[in-house]
Amino acid sequence: MDGNGHDLSFPDVSNRINTHGTVKPVSIADNVWIGTNVVILPGVNIGEGSIISANSVVHKDIPAMSIAGGNPAVVIKQY
Repeated sequence: MDGNGHDLSFPDVSNRINTHGTVKPVSIADNVWIGTNVVILPGVNIGEGSIISANSVVHKDIPAMSIAGGNPAVVIKQY
């Protein structure tokens, strides 16, 4: 789920409450394991069978059958 909330609305910050953030799809394929406290940013695709280690921040696509982790998340190993 992508939930950006409201736009930043600079320079009219008093108008923030009247805005809607942009939405980008997040795609998580089958058989993916996602560790605790992982943040997946908008627009990311995670391929089938991948594993994302705990406390990672996923900011770009992760290919199928990969182990990724870190902040920002990087592919550690690919099968």
